[in-house]
Amino acid sequence: MHGASQSNVLMDTELLKTFLAVESTRHFGRAAERLHLTPAAISARIRQLESIVGSPLFTRHRNNMTLTPAGERLKPCAEEILDSWNRTLKELPVTALGRLHLSLGGTPNLWDCFLQETLHSLQQLQPDLTLRAECSGTEYLTSLLQQRQLDLVVLFDPLKLDGHVREPLTKIRMVMISSGNDITLDSALRDGYIHIDWGVNFALRLQKIDKAYLRPVLQTSTGRIAIDYLNHHGGALYLPEPWARSYVESDRFHLVDTAPMIEQEVYMTYREDNAGNPLLTSVRKLLLDAEPSVPVDLLQTIS
Repeated sequence: MHGASQSNVLMDTELLKTFLAVESTRHFGRAAERLHLTPAAISARIRQLESIVGSPLFTRHRNNMTLTPAGERLKPCAEEILDSWNRTLKELPVTALGRLHLSLGGTPNLWDCFLQETLHSLQQLQPDLTLRAECSGTEYLTSLLQQRQLDLVVLFDPLKLDGHVREPLTKIRMVMISSGNDITLDSALRDGYIHIDWGVNFALRLQKIDKAYLRPVLQTSTGRIAIDYLNHHGGALYLPEPWARSYVESDRFHLVDTAPMIEQEVYMTYREDNAGNPLLTSVRKLLLDAEPSVPVDLLQTIS
């Protein structure tokens, strides 16, 4: 690559993040889910990066994408640039401003029902703290943790990794609500069931109830999408108990009495060599004391 092209790449790390996400997933749609973008946005970013590099980066197949020779050359360069950039972001607040730095990751649903309030409490506890909050899928967050780009991640189903601590935090109780009154569990699962990704263990327990009925009209990784769909089209879904209670008390939706409550455990994972970090100890205490909550903007939709 020419020097000018390299400097342009350095100016936009988001293009490189997108490139590595596509390389890892081999699919625009899966990369879009990981980065919480649309497939069209992913495609546009790749085209922009290819224009900068001056060569195609992927060979496109129907359900798979492979790197071209130019893509193979760019991959280690992109990884090195992003690693260096993230190290700089972590070190700069301490060296230049004398501030502490913490990077925390979680999935979208855990940010909504558990982590957001903890973020506010942490800032109040440590006013001199500089925070990085990463919201993404389990696999991507785990890779960032392994690369030391995150200090800790909070997940429903963390992987067991050598050199990492996997510590239970709390259990979130999931209950089913429906747009219809006096709906049975069978009819809720058969007609208009909306499936939210509350983790692998939740899905396995739900499947044991009666997998013959599990044909969701919508599957989504984000509770917000599911709730909006429920508002417009009706149906039934599982939500954390505080969310469900707020909707039921407002007479917006109804509890499905015959549906079992499903508990899903929440874990925090961090590197063993970071266990003695006093800031991490403070975060751990806040997380252990935290309770599931309803996001303020979702509360405002309940009337």
